[in-house]
Amino acid sequence: MPIELVVVTPQGQAFQGPVDEVVLPGAAGEFGVLESHERFLSALDHGCMEIRTSAGSQFSAVSDGFAEVTGEKVVVMVDSLVAADKIDVAAATTAQQEASTALEALGDGEENDAQRAELEDALARATAQLETAAKS
Repeated sequence: MPIELVVVTPQGQAFQGPVDEVVLPGAAGEFGVLESHERFLSALDHGCMEIRTSAGSQFSAVSDGFAEVTGEKVVVMVDSLVAADKIDVAAATTAQQEASTALEALGDGEENDAQRAELEDALARATAQLETAAKS
């Protein structure tokens, strides 16, 4: 039996439907959810979300966020989701290189903490998109 998956971003609902399994990039590592899974709440990292159905697998890059799991439903709340077939590999590669270069040039002082966090987020987002694109 399938489990209901709902993916929500600030722009609205990005996905809703029955799935056989969803694999998510948890903060403590990747995890899969099947029907009748134990209830839990998990923080998510930037990474690849895999949706498995009888028709095959669909991959999407997701940002950090949260997943709420019940036995019948998984609700994923993330800042962004990009389907693998919509990823601009050239743009993601450029973003990854630019963020990496800017991080290396950034000083270690506390005054750079906010900029460092922003660059680390951009690097993680670009890396997640490139890894997701490579899987499809």
